[in-house]
Amino acid sequence: ASFFEIQNKRAAPLMEINGEEKRLQEELRRLRADEQSIRQLETRAKLIEDGLPELRGNVESIQAQQGRRGALEEELALKRQRIGELTAENTRLRAEMNDLKERIDSLKQVDGADCPLCGKPLSESERQNLLSDLEAEGRQKGDLYRENVAQQKRDEESLKELQAELTALTRLDQQLLTEHRKLDQAETELKRLRDTLETWEASGAMRLLDLEEQITKGMFALDARSRLAAIDQEARSLGYDAAAHDAVRASEQAGRGAELALRELESARAALEPLERQLDGLGRQIELDRVQQAQQEQEYTAASQKYATEAAALPDLNLVERELLHAQSEENRLRMDVGMVRQLVAVLDSLRERKARQVKRRSDLMVTITRLKALERAFSKDGVPALLIEQALPDIEAHANDLLERLSAGGMSVRFATQRALKSKKEEMRETLDIIISDSFGERPYEMFSGGEAFRVNFAIRLALSRVLAHRAGARLQTLFIDEGFGSQDAEGRQRLLEAISLVQTEFERILVITHLEELKEAFPARIEVEKTQRGSSLKVVL
Repeated sequence: ASFFEIQNKRAAPLMEINGEEKRLQEELRRLRADEQSIRQLETRAKLIEDGLPELRGNVESIQAQQGRRGALEEELALKRQRIGELTAENTRLRAEMNDLKERIDSLKQVDGADCPLCGKPLSESERQNLLSDLEAEGRQKGDLYRENVAQQKRDEESLKELQAELTALTRLDQQLLTEHRKLDQAETELKRLRDTLETWEASGAMRLLDLEEQITKGMFALDARSRLAAIDQEARSLGYDAAAHDAVRASEQAGRGAELALRELESARAALEPLERQLDGLGRQIELDRVQQAQQEQEYTAASQKYATEAAALPDLNLVERELLHAQSEENRLRMDVGMVRQLVAVLDSLRERKARQVKRRSDLMVTITRLKALERAFSKDGVPALLIEQALPDIEAHANDLLERLSAGGMSVRFATQRALKSKKEEMRETLDIIISDSFGERPYEMFSGGEAFRVNFAIRLALSRVLAHRAGARLQTLFIDEGFGSQDAEGRQRLLEAISLVQTEFERILVITHLEELKEAFPARIEVEKTQRGSSLKVVL
């Protein structure tokens, strides 16, 4: 009995010592793993710190290149303003020269002594002098007109160079953003790593040394070790037969197994009775369900017979619908007839009133014809609209070429021509709007390009026009639809088109692409697949 008491006494301090040792060993293992991770972080911090000068140099280099943007934009605005002024002045000169030409032609056709302009008598010498003055004035205006055209061409060439340079600087924006992001990420990560290393040196490293010393020297659970030493001293004073102790312990363990089996058997017997009661309840519920099923089948049969009887007594629905449609069509026809008659009556009344007004207006309109002709010239396609179009074309051209360069790897470009020389008079120009397409073979008509090349040009111009219109309206494009277009492209063209869609996806809330090409399914993060079956088309959303 004294031995078991001593063993029971030893169990508590031993458990306490073993538990504390396990806890310290686990903490030591975690700290050593942390120490290994810290060494890797030190290497990573050194690499980041060595790469910071290069990242800062990249940012400063791009910023230095972009420093010229302000001066270029100011020069570009001045060029556009001067081109607009020259265009407006040439429009005015053209109208004045046309007016002079009409006056000269009228004077040359004078047959007699009366001036065709004012109706006063005009001598032959006066007519010749007037013709000479008008022709001299026309030549002066023509020289100024041609000088303006030449200057405008020079300004347009300079404008294209400025736009190309600005486009190149604009492409640097994304590169600068990328370099800034890399630099910020590197500095943030370096600061985080340094904070982690400082925290480790202040706490983790010190704790690791302390744990290694405690475990090596056994400097833990000191109170439990003291109590265990006292108990062991007491045990040594007793006699102890280890073999007999082992035999008794084995017999006791065998008895515990039989006792456990008995308890499991009693537990199974106790659980059997509720299961039997549950089986009886389920059997009764099955019988009730069968009765209820038979009753519902009878109700369904009766309802079906009633429906068939009542449906047979209903009128022919198709016949009623046809009669209704015929009545509605007749009503609409009669309403149209009434409306036409009323309109004719109203037109007759209006014509009576207009007749009296038109007689008076005829004389007034003759006075304003000259003024209206001048306004007509100003607001015709050669006037203010042409000026507005020419001001918008550079932006459209720049956006289109930017996207077309990415779609064709720099192999294609477009140019908008707003003036074309007259066939009959080479020195004179007429207003037009031609799209000139260039590639590695030079300039070619639109019809000479393949379907894939034409689609790239259409895609670039339409997207550029949408951007400019949305910008001028103060709005933002939300959705982009691309219906087919991939089928006309080769593999390289499809890849460039996918890259272009990826580049502009941030400008839209959503981009919908319609295609039948199976190889493009995995090119987009989400798709709606439409499949044609015998029962109709079905669709499936794949995310």
